[in-house]
Amino acid sequence: MLGIVFSVFLFVTRIVTSEEFLARVGFSLSTKDINVDEDLPNFFEAIKFSQADELIHEFHNMRDYYGFEIYNPQLIS
Repeated sequence: MLGIVFSVFLFVTRIVTSEEFLARVGFSLSTKDINVDEDLPNFFEAIKFSQADELIHEFHNMRDYYGFEIYNPQLIS
């Protein structure tokens, strides 16, 4: 009796953890690369000048007074 229960347990566990089952449920990793073209404009073209100036001043303030950068330096330069 214990052998039958153990066999059923292994069978159900194998079915539940199989790749096909996980893929059906949506828990699988894709092997294909997804190419997303967001067609977004340049960051500083998308915001107002006052907002851009504020971000630049905030970047320099954090870097000069606190010693770390909160934005990518390539974005600011």
